Amino acid sequence: MKKGLNAAQLKTIAIIAMVCDHTAWGFVEMLSLPGQIMHIIGRLTIPIMCFFIAEGYRKTSNLQRYIYRMTGYALVTIVPFYLFFGEEYGYRQNIIFDYLLALLVLTVTDSKELKKPAKAVLVILLCGVSMAIGGWVLLPIVYTLIFYYGKDFRQKSILITASTLLLEAVMVSFILINNRFHLVETEWTIWYQWMYFLGFVLALPLLARYNGEKGKYPLGKHFFYIFYGCHFLVLYGIKLYLAGNVFGVYFGAHLLGLVCAAAITLRLALARPSRPQIAALFICIGGTVYLCGFVTEIMRPDVSFAYAGVTIEYFGECILLIGFLWFMSELCKIKIPELLYMIAGAVSVVMVYLVATAPQNGIFYTDIVMNADLKPFHRMELSYGAGFYSFIVFSAIICISTIVMGAVSARRTKGIERRRINMVLISILCPWINLVVRALNFTGGYEVEAFSIFGSAFFVYTAIVTYGYFDSVQLAGENALHHISEGVLVTDTVNRILYVNKSMEELFPQVAGQTDCRELAEIQEMLAGNVPKLEKDGKIYETQVSPLEEHGYIQGYMLCIRDMTEHYEHLREAERFANSDPLTGIPNRNCFRNCFMEYIQDGGKGCMLMFDLDNFKGVNDSLGHTEGDSVLITMAKTISEASDGKHFTCRIGGDEFCMFLTGMTEKEEIGKMCRRLINSFADNLDKASLGGVTSISVGAAILEKCSGNADSDFRRIYREADNALYDAKHSGKSTFKFYG
Repeated sequence: MKKGLNAAQLKTIAIIAMVCDHTAWGFVEMLSLPGQIMHIIGRLTIPIMCFFIAEGYRKTSNLQRYIYRMTGYALVTIVPFYLFFGEEYGYRQNIIFDYLLALLVLTVTDSKELKKPAKAVLVILLCGVSMAIGGWVLLPIVYTLIFYYGKDFRQKSILITASTLLLEAVMVSFILINNRFHLVETEWTIWYQWMYFLGFVLALPLLARYNGEKGKYPLGKHFFYIFYGCHFLVLYGIKLYLAGNVFGVYFGAHLLGLVCAAAITLRLALARPSRPQIAALFICIGGTVYLCGFVTEIMRPDVSFAYAGVTIEYFGECILLIGFLWFMSELCKIKIPELLYMIAGAVSVVMVYLVATAPQNGIFYTDIVMNADLKPFHRMELSYGAGFYSFIVFSAIICISTIVMGAVSARRTKGIERRRINMVLISILCPWINLVVRALNFTGGYEVEAFSIFGSAFFVYTAIVTYGYFDSVQLAGENALHHISEGVLVTDTVNRILYVNKSMEELFPQVAGQTDCRELAEIQEMLAGNVPKLEKDGKIYETQVSPLEEHGYIQGYMLCIRDMTEHYEHLREAERFANSDPLTGIPNRNCFRNCFMEYIQDGGKGCMLMFDLDNFKGVNDSLGHTEGDSVLITMAKTISEASDGKHFTCRIGGDEFCMFLTGMTEKEEIGKMCRRLINSFADNLDKASLGGVTSISVGAAILEKCSGNADSDFRRIYREADNALYDAKHSGKSTFKFYG
């Protein structure tokens, strides 16, 4: 890790500074010393975020998506922003809107497609929007442009400082002028009350320590923008509580829970699809729908309106329960029959119908009234019927089933897999917390659904995002090319098979339908890395095991088996060409020498025979090179047949050949071999219709004993056989001679 501050740490500082600033706006006197200090600290946020807007623009792979995302966050935070600031900001927008304008200005100025006049018009319009409704007039735009176009950090720091001093000068001048001429209704009697703006430059030393690394963000890289809206709702709730508006706090808390659950659902929906992720999305959608119903229930003191919210709650709860069952089966790799899902779905439909028709048939609730006398605010009172208790049993069965699945699976897993399962088990228990709270009367009978449902969504989100289960092993298997020639098998960290492609099933039919590698000894050995090369059905395969890692955790392993038969055949062919004569196919001189040296180093002895074709030049001249090649091939065939795999042979080059008779040192025996070779060659020429065109002369040199230097022995025996051949050719040809 590099020294300095990474992006996550700098954004965390920006978040702390922002909370400090907004807390001061809501609860601390501005001109007090604590208020001024908190506002100075708060100025750190804008330069840091403008810096990362410029960095994000520079590094983004999808600018359009970046702009859409910023637009979405700006829109989502409008309501929380105005709830907290109220009329203080009038029609002006939140700071994310300012960041969006800065991003748009940067996009326009850096465009390669727009011409200068068009750029000028668009920049003027965007700056006009900033001046009209921006929370911070032009400042974020200026800072962002400086951070993007500045040549180096020194120049950027100078420009940021200069623009900040200019802003301060303008504000002080405006206060002085307004105090004299009353241009606006608001009057600032103290000219230095906005001196805390100078705190903007305090961000520069922090940014100077930026090391270029991303770091790990709390709850994802978009945490700042999600936190921005949420912290306004929390501060607004504190305002309401201090003002004695308990219902406002209660309602705001559940509204905040709804916003957070919706944000988590959106985050899951934007990810690449995988079965576990879709199941988790099902859970979060159910929780979000449930909270929508609960917010509707407590919104108005009207029994019919509130009961409509109750119906929505049960609809969301049914989705939530089936989602838990589905997600746990995916997480634990336990296949649940589709019939059980159909039964759960049918029961859910019946339950929602009974809830919706309870005012008419009294099956789910026997009595429904709104008690407006309860303090501090109204509450609906329900008398439970048989349908309600049936739903409790239905919910308990599903929850107990998922808990049992998780507990059994957790016992055989470890590490990251176990932590994921524990997170989901906690999320299953969260919705029941509300019943415990009500039973113990901690909240005077009022429900705290926001915390239990948001808790479920949060722990599921943690299981698949923080612990890297978005796509991980499951998606790697699902996205593998099913028809590629390589065999692919994907397992998790406890040897459960997650995916097998068609080629792997053809190679190892026994894996079909299996879920555990421990039952497949051959596969287990390959996963352990003990079988790097495999020969099967006349083919050669190479195996490779790769860990699948995401978010810093090993999620499982992928076994690839590649057919390398053709590759090894090419290697063998290349080796053959490197060690053999291309015309005759017998070994070349280099290969012959290596075999000879290896043999005599082990104490071998024998006789070197050197052959030469008599009058071979005349063969080429009179019959042509094609017939000459046939003669050479016939010679190679003759000595190869005579060697019978026991003796070494080679073509030295041209019409010269060699043969080492292993273990033969008796001259009589060697002489018989030489005469047999001379006669065999003549017979083979006759068979090839080349009889009489040439004959062979043979020189023989006997090696009785190795001297200890194989290379020296080879050169000596080779020279002696060559001398013997010379004698043979000068003795009438078609004969043989011994050396010495």
